[in-house]
Amino acid sequence: MTAMKEQPSARQIYGTIGPACADVETLEAMFRAGMTGIRLNLSHVTLAQAADQVDALHKAAQRCGKQAELLIDMQGPELRVGVLAEPMTLHEGEKVEFGGKGIPLPEIAIPALLPGKEVLLDDGKLLLRVTEQTETGAVAEVLRGGVLRGRKSLALPGADLEPPTMTASDVENIRVAASCGVTGVMQPFVRSRRDLETVRQALDENGGANIRLFAKIENQMGLERLPEFLETADEIVIAAPFWEGAYPALLKVFFEHISVVGIVNRYTDHGPVGMCRASKLHYITTRGGFATDEQDLGWQNVKGLTKVYGIELADCMSVNATDVPTTDVDAAVAAAIAGIPQLIGE
Repeated sequence: MTAMKEQPSARQIYGTIGPACADVETLEAMFRAGMTGIRLNLSHVTLAQAADQVDALHKAAQRCGKQAELLIDMQGPELRVGVLAEPMTLHEGEKVEFGGKGIPLPEIAIPALLPGKEVLLDDGKLLLRVTEQTETGAVAEVLRGGVLRGRKSLALPGADLEPPTMTASDVENIRVAASCGVTGVMQPFVRSRRDLETVRQALDENGGANIRLFAKIENQMGLERLPEFLETADEIVIAAPFWEGAYPALLKVFFEHISVVGIVNRYTDHGPVGMCRASKLHYITTRGGFATDEQDLGWQNVKGLTKVYGIELADCMSVNATDVPTTDVDAAVAAAIAGIPQLIGE
């Protein structure tokens, strides 16, 4: 789901840049193989620190006669451990200190370190439980050990924390985004419409009015507030498998959750009026057999809902017969992707 000022080209294929593909020659080969742009993860570096990679990207694209798409993935409001001088090995049963001279944490997290509170590090790979508070932080026992590196994720289940939409690093990256040739920004852990509006305003104020903004819905709060985004998105993409003649029950539950007067439409003296800003909806599905679009009750339902929501155009991209032994699934997917420009009229 995006909130953007300018539409992208019909087909977008991104590669994530890293040490193995950060040179001009490798990036050139990737462009010639069909890649249209690069995703740059800024969780651990800034745009300024990645200047060599960005320069290599633009040089490689220029060699191929292409305009490179540069998509930056920001830090956002996710809580993270601070910078560590070197990796730490945490052994089960040992006690470690958070804050002060121990493992650095964001200031907003310190008050939540109450005795008994569980602490998850590095996407849950490491688990600790707080045993006592200190003047500068807390002491915790390691329940599930491992190696901890700096800038890894931090989660405090049940804690009611509201970190700012953008970190200081994010603000600096937005400031120079336009001058670095950034074409898209991915905002992680979006919690509400306000997060998107905050980033959009920062882009507009720093010469990035035409930079696209992508919302990454990655937590329960974002999922619960997803209806808010329907008023701000320019296009909506739904990807769902073909199950038992339609789509999974979970998607139906979602539609039931948002199909409420005042969220997706409103009534006037002249009848219902859709409230969605989006002008297009793209439905992507895979089918194990040979069902057609007309036989796909899920797609037919989505197509009907778009009219209720006020979305003018809807299209369906499908890959069929994926469960048939003789089907070359990779070739079928490639053919479907190649047909996108014709499907959406670009």
